[in-house]
Amino acid sequence: MLWLLDTNVVSDFWKPRPNPGLEAWLQENQDDCALSEITFAELHYGVHRLAFSKRRSELLRHISFLREDYREVILPFGPAEAEAWGEYAAEVFASRGKQFWTSRTTRDSAIAAIARAWSLTVVTRDFGHFPFVETLNPFGS
Repeated sequence: MLWLLDTNVVSDFWKPRPNPGLEAWLQENQDDCALSEITFAELHYGVHRLAFSKRRSELLRHISFLREDYREVILPFGPAEAEAWGEYAAEVFASRGKQFWTSRTTRDSAIAAIARAWSLTVVTRDFGHFPFVETLNPFGS
C-alpha cells in the first residue's frame, strides 16, 4: 500500500461525471490504495443527512459495494492510529492555532493520523486540509 484515499476521492466517482484525471490515476494505482474507517464514517454521515430518497438508497448501496471491494485494505482507527492522531493534532494545533480546528478538521486529522501510522500518502483534492502529511492531488487543474 502506498496511498490512502480521502473521502472526496471516493465520492467523486459517484458523481454523474467523475473527474477524468482522477479516473486515470486510480486505474493505474488502485492495487496500491487503501481506505480508512473514517472515510466510511464520513460517507455515512453525508448519506444520513439526506432525506429518505432514491439517491440515499443508491448511495448506501455504493458504500456497501465499496466496503466489499476494499475489504482487505480498510484501515482501522486503533491504538497506533490514536497515538499518531494525538501527535498530529498537537502539531497542527501548535502551528495553526485554535481557529484552524473544526469538526471537518477532526475527521481529516484522523485520516492524516492513519496515513502517518501506516506511512501512506493521502490522495485528496483538499491537500490544504492535511498539513504535515504527504499528499497527492490527482484531480488535475
